[in-house]
Amino acid sequence: MLKKLSSNSFFSYILISLSVIILYTPTLNNGFFNIDDEKLVLNNPYIKDISFKNFIAIFNPSGIPASTEKAYKPLRSASFMIDYALGGYNPSVYHMGNLIIYLVTCLLLYRILVDQIRHSALWVAAFFALHPVHTEPVAWVSARSDLLAGFFCLLSFFAYQKSISKITSLTYAGSIIFWILAFFSKSVAVAFPIVIIGYDICVRSRPWRQNLIRWSPFIFLSIMACVFSIYRAKITGHIYDDFLFFSDRLLYIALLIQRYILTTLVPLRLSFYYTPFPDLSQIVFEVVLSLFLCLLLIMLGLFWWLKDKKKVFILILFFTFLLPVIQIIPFPVMQADRYLFYSVLSIAIILGWVMEILLRHKQNKLRLTLGIGILMFYFSLSWQRIQYWESSVFIWQDAVSKSSRPFAKLQLGRAYFKEEQYKKALDNFLRVTEEKPNYYGGFYWAGRSLMSLGRLNEANFFLIKSKNISPENSHSYYQLGLIALWQENLDNAENFLQKAIAIEPQFWEAYYLLGLTYMKSDKPSQALEKLCKSLHPSNKNYDDALKVIRKLGSGTCGNE
Repeated sequence: MLKKLSSNSFFSYILISLSVIILYTPTLNNGFFNIDDEKLVLNNPYIKDISFKNFIAIFNPSGIPASTEKAYKPLRSASFMIDYALGGYNPSVYHMGNLIIYLVTCLLLYRILVDQIRHSALWVAAFFALHPVHTEPVAWVSARSDLLAGFFCLLSFFAYQKSISKITSLTYAGSIIFWILAFFSKSVAVAFPIVIIGYDICVRSRPWRQNLIRWSPFIFLSIMACVFSIYRAKITGHIYDDFLFFSDRLLYIALLIQRYILTTLVPLRLSFYYTPFPDLSQIVFEVVLSLFLCLLLIMLGLFWWLKDKKKVFILILFFTFLLPVIQIIPFPVMQADRYLFYSVLSIAIILGWVMEILLRHKQNKLRLTLGIGILMFYFSLSWQRIQYWESSVFIWQDAVSKSSRPFAKLQLGRAYFKEEQYKKALDNFLRVTEEKPNYYGGFYWAGRSLMSLGRLNEANFFLIKSKNISPENSHSYYQLGLIALWQENLDNAENFLQKAIAIEPQFWEAYYLLGLTYMKSDKPSQALEKLCKSLHPSNKNYDDALKVIRKLGSGTCGNE
């Protein structure tokens, strides 16, 4: 009976859809997260209008300032345009977009698997759909790039499969186009041609010489995309100058491989934030274990290559999309659950093989018990992780419980600050200043919290400290200027705000505040000039600036 149901495509599509919808519907009530969602959605003027001008800015590698988006992911911003057109800043619309993309991806995966492993296709798709590491890209609006890249890579692979019989077919061209769209979603897609090459050699058992022409467009475009991605990430600060010795880099790569394998197999301690670059001398046993595991994987790959090349494809699937993010290229984020979005498929396929073996040995009860048990285990862990994503406070509380680094406490403080719990925010920021006395962020946000609590003199002390630690950060000067304006110290306010603008010439809020300062100093012409200068779509005070300009009665600005 189970075999008949699992082979029924309609039933399988319904079952996968219901599972995903039931699991992730609670995310529709979530708000925006305090990392990236603010700058990519709430403070991103390029998504507010579906226009040719904004599309050009989004797809132009230098069109969007690095302060808004460092990595090149134009398709994500384009999708946010649609969300904004449908619901403005209603977070439910953005979360619904993530859920729909993920659901369609899971259904597409099942369709692809049916052609390869028909009797266990439903099991594999279900294992993939319910795996806990997917909670991060689905529940976090800004992680939509992972969902889009995953969907278009699968679509490209599906089209490539269908084009095998005829190289000039539209499906082959579609495969290339879909892969390009995957790259426009997230640059890790540059590694996707490895999957195609691995599929042809390992699964289809075709010699490389017979497929070189088919692969050549993918290889050429992949090299070009890789060079472009590294260059743009370098100039925007998304990758950093290498500070690791070659030997240390190899050890970190081995460590990451071990941790990612463990995370996919036993996803019990997932976290949004992992301690970056731990001291290797403090985890010698784990490093040795990681090196031993890597040696075993190499031996296993060689054994499968000689005995059954199809199994090598499982290793290819797992590691292909991890290659750009396991520190081969110096990258600021050492470890993240969302990087496993594609790798989980390998684990799902291995579990599907177990289901297939049990089917061949007519162990249907054991097969059913094991399969449902794993799915319930995944579902319960995913449900638990989804609860953390209800608010930024919950997710950072979980991160602080798993990492002792000041960054996690800083972000928990910012989450409290956003929810106007300023005393709790201040407590976290003060802990950061104690643990890391030369950390600009702790002092800056402590100052901001004290401002919100009305303790201006104390706030002034912390902001001056943050200014001294990072003298080229314009925001400390801006907040000091605001305090000076509140305290009617107009000369200091003018000096601080001019300094903020000198550091960041496109600091539109600073122009607005400087305009107010000139008004209080009875300098109407200078006030009008600065207020007009502040009229930029990304200025949070745009409407207020317009009102003040009209009250001045001195005419209008040229850009109004």
